[in-house]
Amino acid sequence: MEKYVVKILLLITIVFMANVTSNACTVFMAAKGNKVLTGRNADWSNLNARMLVLPASPEKYGRIYLGAEGGQGIGSFINTTGMNDRGLWYGSSSLYDGSAFPVRNDIRNYYHKPTLNYDLVQKVMEVCSTVDEVISYFTTYYYPVWNGHHLFVDRNGNSVIIEFGEKDVVFIRRKSNHQVMTNFPNADTLNARWYNCYRYKTADRMLAGSQEISMDLFRSICDAVHHESKSPTNLSTVYDVTNGNLYVYYFHNYEEVFVFNLYDELAKGENYYRIPDYVRQTKARYPIGGESVNPSSVTFLWNGNAEHYDLYYSTDPNFGDAKPIRMSTSAFPARSSMKLSALGFGALMMGMVFGRRKMILLMLGGVLMTITFASCKVDIVESPFAPSSVEHRLTVENLQPNAQYYWKVISAESGGICSQSSVQTFITSGQ
Repeated sequence: MEKYVVKILLLITIVFMANVTSNACTVFMAAKGNKVLTGRNADWSNLNARMLVLPASPEKYGRIYLGAEGGQGIGSFINTTGMNDRGLWYGSSSLYDGSAFPVRNDIRNYYHKPTLNYDLVQKVMEVCSTVDEVISYFTTYYYPVWNGHHLFVDRNGNSVIIEFGEKDVVFIRRKSNHQVMTNFPNADTLNARWYNCYRYKTADRMLAGSQEISMDLFRSICDAVHHESKSPTNLSTVYDVTNGNLYVYYFHNYEEVFVFNLYDELAKGENYYRIPDYVRQTKARYPIGGESVNPSSVTFLWNGNAEHYDLYYSTDPNFGDAKPIRMSTSAFPARSSMKLSALGFGALMMGMVFGRRKMILLMLGGVLMTITFASCKVDIVESPFAPSSVEHRLTVENLQPNAQYYWKVISAESGGICSQSSVQTFITSGQ
């Protein structure tokens, strides 16, 4: 019997190894006028996106972190981006994927710096408010975790990329009004391999070519550089660093967004949000894209799985004068899925009943391989949510003629967080 166990385990190991892939990310910022915006795509097959809210405590600033739960089966929360209540933001991305960029074995504490007893990135988010303060900490302390690099931005628009150079950390400050970081060493000036990264070039080009920066521009950049592969973009975040506004997109769906204000969230107390629990597949469908409509009667159309929605429309892009209209529906489809593990359990029970240990092992191996292939799909990781088939319509009459309107819908649910559609525009014709 043991030889069957060995064969099964060996086969499963081969399958897992064949599907190992590096985790790519794109991190960027821009500062123009009084605006400071940041964006980050997290590209990872772990879809357990989470947000952790930690209010201020003695000698620690309040802060919000986003990341994922259960990395590599550990079951812990792994934060990869965040911001504190002093306007300091950071985003991380990996380096050295094990093939084109193997892990460096030459990184060590050459200058015998002191080491903190916990993560240095977390420390600076707790006690620093400016990029200069962050640089001071990384200059003073040795940081043993250098399988990636970090972009820090403060509310004054200062930014710096921190990574390990030849024998110590290096600091790359921005030289224009924006800065971009992907999965290649920005300090590698002798062999600038990161110039060949299409995500880097795309984000850099879009930022350089924009006269103004906006949340919509950063959303568009996240969309332009997102992945749909074995390591899909599982979480996109855009921050308005100056005002503390945060926009969160799950599984590269840029039609639905979760909007938070950092200071409002910190005032609520400590929280831990499981982002997928609040996905409603909300999508605006009509009118969109600047369509021209008759102002006497406009029928708004959208899809989504929330039971109640609030419709907002206004000639003000900030919806300052908008009064929401509530739309409710009884058609609320349940979201559930069958687990392949149930099939495996059934097969195992059958084997136990008949007392066929060899059959149990073979079937268990087959089930585990099936689960492995289903969860690691060789070409692409499927979205955990199908597009909503629930349609909502609401007609509004007597709009202003010859005007540009903005509209959106927000799921109206008690407790938790609410999803929003992307903001759409349309134009009313003359009468």
